[in-house]
Amino acid sequence: MSIFEIYNYKISKLIFENRCDLSNSNLDSIDEKLFDFTNLKELDLSENNIYDLPEAISNLRNLKTLTLSDNKIICLPDSLGRLIGLENLFLAGNQLKTLPQSLENLKNLKCLSLFDNPFLVLSTSQWEWISRLETQGCKIFYKNNFEDRKCLI
Repeated sequence: MSIFEIYNYKISKLIFENRCDLSNSNLDSIDEKLFDFTNLKELDLSENNIYDLPEAISNLRNLKTLTLSDNKIICLPDSLGRLIGLENLFLAGNQLKTLPQSLENLKNLKCLSLFDNPFLVLSTSQWEWISRLETQGCKIFYKNNFEDRKCLI
């Protein structure tokens, strides 16, 4: 498959299926124009070199799946918590230290992946949020259940 065929394939997915796959694209930042595609349902930015996510992520109100795995993200914007329709959030393989409290607004998650974030510490209310999600049937993926890193913030 040529680069043009790949490009056309990705564009057709964006236009016809409201899916955007920019995984493994060697990105270190995200063009804010991406957040003008407010009908996006799936956004895959995995396997890049992204350090942070713009606040404008909250423009993607129809987003159901956000994949940010295997980047270099240290912290997430508070605006991520405004994506209340989000069902799948993949954050594995980053350098997250904390999660914004606003993520507790994400009550419709069916899958949350947090493993391989070796510095991640969660607050008591975030532990309670994760417990509620698990009770609702959300699949939670993390290494060692974070029990060795559990602390109060």
